[in-house]
Order: sequence, then C-alpha cells, then structure tokens
Amino acid sequence: MIAAIQNLANTLPLEQHFTWEMPENVPIDIPQKILGAFYRNIYLKEHLAQALESDNDLELHYWIIREWGGIKTFQINERNNHQIHEFRQQLNHNRLRRPTFNLISSLSKLAAFWHPGEYSIYDSRAIFSLNWLIFRHTNERRLFPQPIGRNAAGRSLGSDLIIDFKKGEALNKSSRGRGKAAPLISVARLE
Repeated sequence: MIAAIQNLANTLPLEQHFTWEMPENVPIDIPQKILGAFYRNIYLKEHLAQALESDNDLELHYWIIREWGGIKTFQINERNNHQIHEFRQQLNHNRLRRPTFNLISSLSKLAAFWHPGEYSIYDSRAIFSLNWLIFRHTNERRLFPQPIGRNAAGRSLGSDLIIDFKKGEALNKSSRGRGKAAPLISVARLE
C-alpha cells in the first residue's frame, strides 16, 4: 500500500491538486508570498497551533471546526466547550471514548491543528479514501470505522461502500469476492 500511495503522490502531486481553500476570515495573517491552497494551509496549521494554546474562550477552536472545516452545525455552546476540553484530555491519554468518537469528524480537525505532525483529520472523506486504498491495494479485510458524513450523496451510498476505480464499479465491502457489483454512474479513472 505504501508503494501505491507513493505512486499516487508522484502522479498527482498534492501541492498541485490540493483544493481546500480557506475562508476569508482567517484569524492570522498569511504572507502574500505564500501561494496556493496547499502551502497556505500548511502555514495556517503551523502558525495557528501556538495561538490555540492560549485560546481559553475557544474562539479559534470553533473557527477551525465551523469555518475552516465547514461544519456549521457544531454549535458554540457549553456542551461543545466541554466536548473540546474532554477530547483534548483523551488525546493526551491516547484513548478516545465512544461519545467523543461520535464527534470525531469535527474534533479531529482540532487535533490536526494542535499537533499536525501527529494527527490527521478523521472524517468521512478522509476515511473513505484511506479505506479505498486499503481495499484496493491490500488483502486486508478490516477497514477503519466510517463516520457518518454530512454530504447527502455520500450518506445515500452507505458507509460500507468502497469504489474500485480501476474497474469502474462500486463494490459493497460485504459482497467483495462474491461478484456482486453495482455499476457506478460516473467514475474518474486513476489508472
């Protein structure tokens, strides 16, 4: 799988294909000389991490989840304040509890800013992609738990759907190997 990821990185360099643009209300100044969404996001993560340490009112934390991450449904309230603090403590102990994992799509964005070299975002898109790589390039049958996504089209497909881009088919992981495949309406072929 590592070789496949390296091949993808060489074929589709992330700095050229990264499209996650930042909102207009970025809480720090990003120098004009830093161009492109990829490098601007790296700068943001590297420089906002320090400010998060003194963000006692959690304003920056909510900005990351709601504005940068696009999860407007994560409301600013005491319950979520507690969830953010609880998540941080659980990360420090390397153990997440189930109620925290239910909010992982929102809260993991914070971990990716607190410690960008250690944590990545764990949301439906990221895990779908990781599971596809596992499914496509290994014989491993265990996949990462798929958080429920906010995208209506993604939710309608179900969380256990894996797309086999090479064949242009959508395969349900529970039917893999039994020849049950549904044609995919539109697939961009990578190979």
